[in-house]
Amino acid sequence: EVRLLRPSNSLWIRRLTRCTIVAVPLPGAIYVTECTDCTFVMGARQVRLHTSTGCDFYLHVSSHPIIERCDGLRFAPYPTLPAPLTGAVAAAGLDPSRNEWRQVDDFDWLKAQQSPHWSILPEPDRHAAFDFCATAGEPPAADLPPSCPPSPAAEGAAEGAAEGAAEGGTITVTVLFFAAAREEAETSRASLQLDAGSDTDALRALLAQRYPDLQPLLARCALARNAEYVQSSEQLRDGDEVAVIPPVSGG
Repeated sequence: EVRLLRPSNSLWIRRLTRCTIVAVPLPGAIYVTECTDCTFVMGARQVRLHTSTGCDFYLHVSSHPIIERCDGLRFAPYPTLPAPLTGAVAAAGLDPSRNEWRQVDDFDWLKAQQSPHWSILPEPDRHAAFDFCATAGEPPAADLPPSCPPSPAAEGAAEGAAEGAAEGGTITVTVLFFAAAREEAETSRASLQLDAGSDTDALRALLAQRYPDLQPLLARCALARNAEYVQSSEQLRDGDEVAVIPPVSGG
């Protein structure tokens, strides 16, 4: 079980199996990708779930949750917070009276009928409460057992730094395509090389060149670099992950 009790602007969760993540609400977006048999307790302005299976989500979210290439997901409302955290939803800039947790948009199911990829978590199966207390005495990284390896993001950054140093003039950036961007690019993921010192504007230009069908949509897409929205041109580093996120209608 992982407890995230200090809110950040946004959160990116990737490649977890049989984990429970309990987090206080945050003002930005949450991305969950490649997770299996996990439980997530989270609040955010926007939640996007990608390529995940058999997970339960307890959400407080201001817009419709979005799922892509997922199966066996179940949804329930965010639990009542303990007394010290009762104001956490409002403190994150979320409306406590507005929760769109059950208005799930499945980008792989456009029919009027209920998507087979998600369902409402039955009340008898829901957890009555979650532990939001901080854990004391957490071991330093050096003391972690072999069953707790470094995160894939940390490994990817380290490998990317080594590759960049060896090549001497290029960096490697992983691009994740969501929703309509994925359809236009005809892929969900790409590994691109850019000149060292390139920024997000250079990445946009390369994407437009590499994926011509994506170009009309690209100007309206947001970029999230390592789970943080890019507000202006930002320099890229070796091993960065950049999400290409189309605008959400009605959210």
